[in-house]
Amino acid sequence: MYEQSPFNILDFIRQRSRWFGGLVLVCLSSAIPLRQRAVLCFMTLSWAVVPLVTLASVTNYLIGTSWSASTPGYTIATSVLAGISCWGYVLGFVWTFSPKQGWIRYFLLFYAQLILQPVFAIMEMAGVIHGIINPPSKGFYIVQKQADGNRSNETDAPPAPSSSMSV
Repeated sequence: MYEQSPFNILDFIRQRSRWFGGLVLVCLSSAIPLRQRAVLCFMTLSWAVVPLVTLASVTNYLIGTSWSASTPGYTIATSVLAGISCWGYVLGFVWTFSPKQGWIRYFLLFYAQLILQPVFAIMEMAGVIHGIINPPSKGFYIVQKQADGNRSNETDAPPAPSSSMSV
């Protein structure tokens, strides 16, 4: 299945914010046993701390700190969370694209995915921050997925109920 991407950065951020908010609601749901949502809760928490990991990574890269070098737990935690993020992008790429469409195209897109990962990470981070600041208490914003301005049936909104059934 191909997910149609939003047409602009603001809709991308809103989409990620909606996804993040929905995952938080699932993680907090008492209707689902904790053992069934534990991994999802860990992954959602790791997504929630991306802004902190990014800030720590950039700070360490630009100015370095003797504290982070002498604290293995800090280094391990930021490395694991950054690795999970990178793995998510690679996994998403592998599931989305196929070398059957041409090996040159495949490798060029993979290279672009790796090179642009910091840009995508900033956009994802903006979605998480938006989701934390604006939790989904009043419903979800559905992004535009057609160039003509009409909403597509491929949005994340549930289909409208039908008054007649077809067989």
